Amino acid sequence: MPARRRLLVSAYLLDYLVLQLLILPLELVRQAVWPRSGGEFTYNLLDMGWLGTLATVVYFTLFEGRLGTTPGKNLLRLRVRRLDRDGPPGLRAAAARTVTFNALWWLLLAGPVYCFEELPGWAGGPLGLLLLGGCAAALLVQLRRSADGWRGVHDLAAGTRTVQRPRPAERMALRSQYPDPFDAARPAPGLPATVGGFVVVGTLATLPDGGEVWLAEDKGLGRRLLIRVDPHGCDDPAAEDTSPLRLRGVGSGELGDGRCWAAFAAPTGAPLVDLAAPRRPLPWADARPVLEQLTEVAAADPGVRLDQLWAEPTGRVQVSPFPLPTGSRRTGCGDRHPLRLLREAATGLLEGAPRSTGGPVKAPVPPHAGAVLGELFDPAGSLAGVRAGLADTRPLPPQVTPGMRAAQLGVQALLLAFGLGLMYACGALLSFSAAVEASGQAASARAVRDALTDSARRARLAKAAAAIESDPVAAFLPADERASVASRVTKALAPEKLGYTLARLDAFADRRATEAAADRDRLTRPERYALDRLGRVAFGPAGDSPLAVNRLLKEAERPGWMNDRWRLFGPLAGVVLAVPLAWAAVAVLFRGGLGFRLGGIVPVRADGRPAGRLWCGLRVVAVWAPVAVLLLAGLCEKAAAPGLVMTRAGLWLAAVLLLPAYLYLAVRDPARPPHDRLLGTWLVPA
Repeated sequence: MPARRRLLVSAYLLDYLVLQLLILPLELVRQAVWPRSGGEFTYNLLDMGWLGTLATVVYFTLFEGRLGTTPGKNLLRLRVRRLDRDGPPGLRAAAARTVTFNALWWLLLAGPVYCFEELPGWAGGPLGLLLLGGCAAALLVQLRRSADGWRGVHDLAAGTRTVQRPRPAERMALRSQYPDPFDAARPAPGLPATVGGFVVVGTLATLPDGGEVWLAEDKGLGRRLLIRVDPHGCDDPAAEDTSPLRLRGVGSGELGDGRCWAAFAAPTGAPLVDLAAPRRPLPWADARPVLEQLTEVAAADPGVRLDQLWAEPTGRVQVSPFPLPTGSRRTGCGDRHPLRLLREAATGLLEGAPRSTGGPVKAPVPPHAGAVLGELFDPAGSLAGVRAGLADTRPLPPQVTPGMRAAQLGVQALLLAFGLGLMYACGALLSFSAAVEASGQAASARAVRDALTDSARRARLAKAAAAIESDPVAAFLPADERASVASRVTKALAPEKLGYTLARLDAFADRRATEAAADRDRLTRPERYALDRLGRVAFGPAGDSPLAVNRLLKEAERPGWMNDRWRLFGPLAGVVLAVPLAWAAVAVLFRGGLGFRLGGIVPVRADGRPAGRLWCGLRVVAVWAPVAVLLLAGLCEKAAAPGLVMTRAGLWLAAVLLLPAYLYLAVRDPARPPHDRLLGTWLVPA
């Protein structure tokens, strides 16, 4: 089947993530051999340079040309194929496809910039807008469905298309939730020891027509049999029905009291109504194959009862010609509606208790399954409509698999990377920021003091303070604040106040230098290394700026007992809290988030309805609250007890280790990780 649009976007984002992991070490080696000007390492996720572009072309050409897929596409079961044949398209077609796609992106990102900056205005503007619109339209062709699926310009150039590989059959292991009803067979007075060479074990049930069902054993073949005793006579069971779902007849005859008997191979597995319980219903992936078989049973014999149905562990349905006992003692409702059997089976499997009235099935199933199940209770519904719906949705995923969840998490990692980096950086940088600020203020105070001891620079500073109204840097300040800056700097530079100002700056510089040394001793080894590499950072503009002098004079007036850490705590803690709340807002807006939209997953309630927007937001909060709590605890510890270095490092590392723990839990139970169980939601395919 053709690949869906959101899967195409998700596959490209996953491949982009893989490419970054491949390009980054190559870029490290390249810049080590041919360093950039300045000697610093730089890396741009959007502008990968010639090395990144070359790696991208080679990556897609080799994977798609030789294998017909890439790691991202393979995770989503996508394949690139030629229009005229199956199998990988070959290196030539893959290269044409890759070069065309990347050329469109390059023209979209770099072409308009070149036109606007390098060409004359009368030509650059229109040509840049034309390139921008044309390339965007060419890329959006991918989202238009054609007779061969969703094909972009790069597919048209290479003669290829992207398809989705059929899903393998679901492996089922159905088990009864109740005791085996055959274990209830007990000997009764008047039962013969053998019938037709079969050893009679006991009576299982009494039928409404006065007959009985006995459990017997075939000692020669080591199998269990069901013997139906009919007082009114019976036909040869081998000739009653040739359907492969019917129990196979193995013999018949008459008893000495005028009754006749017919023997059938006993069903294996469990009664259909015993496969689920109210607290342990079956998922749609297990119920769907059973319902498909039951449409055939209902079409062949509309009068079949629910207690005539058994299911093997593999999901194969077996139909008994007579009712059989069940471990749950449920037999169905027994009305004569044409869809009665399917209604009872669907509600029994998906809800845990069979019913034929009361509205649609209430179970956490995918939206496409909800449409099929809605046909069962629709007054205009028909068996043909149910069969057609099951056939049409057969290629669609019945449940969220670990592969689907891993692909969704990969896409989500790209979307959340910036926010996560910001959260963890803010959770780690309080002590480091305090040390940087202290050392920077000490250096700036000394620089300002040196400026004030120079008469020429002092005169320029006084002149700049008097003309601050015309200073472009101070233009954004309110008028009263500009006046306050000019007044404070002018007073500090007055001859009678200059000695006091210099003494105050000296004291402030010494105090901040002492605090910086103490802060450095409380840093971890990586933080001290980063601080030493950073060196002395100037606090604000140079000493000839009235704004710098004003800021330092205000800082010098601040009492020494005021802790910088608590002043930094507020903004950093605000970021740690704001990022998860922003994600929660996106989840409320998009009912789950963009990652779920692109990954083809939707959260639903227990009755199958989409999860409420507020519940989607609470789900995000439940996921990220432990991370935020650990980071906030580390920030509080840094502000209140900066000497506990190992404790704050342990809290931060615990927050980091939560990420692989979340990944493991999500892949281990893709449909219901712990936070979904907490909120009563399920994850199902879109």
